[in-house]
Amino acid sequence: MSNPLKKAKIASTSGGPFAKKPREMLVWILEFFDIHEVARLQRLVCREFRDAGQERIHERGGRKLYEEGKAFLYGYDHYTIDEDRGWLLLDASRDAGCKIVLVEDRMDAPNLFDEDKQKILKDLKEIGTSSPYHWVDFYIAEWYENGWGGEEKRNQAVAWLEKAVHKGNTAAMNELGVCYHDGDLGLTQSDTKANELFALAAEKGHSMARFNLGYSYRLGTGDLAIDFNRCVELYEQSAKQGHVDAQAALARIYFFGSEDGPFQ
Repeated sequence: MSNPLKKAKIASTSGGPFAKKPREMLVWILEFFDIHEVARLQRLVCREFRDAGQERIHERGGRKLYEEGKAFLYGYDHYTIDEDRGWLLLDASRDAGCKIVLVEDRMDAPNLFDEDKQKILKDLKEIGTSSPYHWVDFYIAEWYENGWGGEEKRNQAVAWLEKAVHKGNTAAMNELGVCYHDGDLGLTQSDTKANELFALAAEKGHSMARFNLGYSYRLGTGDLAIDFNRCVELYEQSAKQGHVDAQAALARIYFFGSEDGPFQ
């Protein structure tokens, strides 16, 4: 008599060259190669890649929800701040299996032990290896910036922020800009560098970066000349996105006028 469990097991795999490969490896391959190209080379779209593809789609869906949640929460990507909607989307990203939101939750937990911090770093690097993502680089930077690797390693945050910047993460652009402005993490203080990063993030609709760049135009820091019209333009963009500091700063300018006289 045949064994039905054995038949079920055989039916669940293709028997092809990828049948015994770890699922993480297949998901990673799909990050860099189109599944149809894989099919052409292997002459079949095996069940392993079908299942890995579904897992990849599931993870991407969670990441999309995560990105929208962050955008509503903090005013990224031209979004208007809506904290209630932001938290709901982040909750939905957890349900969709977004790994990065689960690690972020652990980073925000109080009273972390050293072994907890090391496990967080390990998990972040594993996520980044199997499925590269700019938010992974950002949170590794935050891990070092928190001093969890020791104060002598805090400046390693810069390299990870730069990686996230190159991948288009606007939160990293603004954060690195602040570090240049303050001369933090071993960086030589430079308002010019800070303004360049604020401008990159502001163009992509980052509300805090718009406020920071507007403030630079207000004071004429770095290589910028004082330009109240440009300052107000940036403050208004940030204020319309719901950024409270920009709203307050804009109100002060309208109330008191510029240092050159009444604001027109």
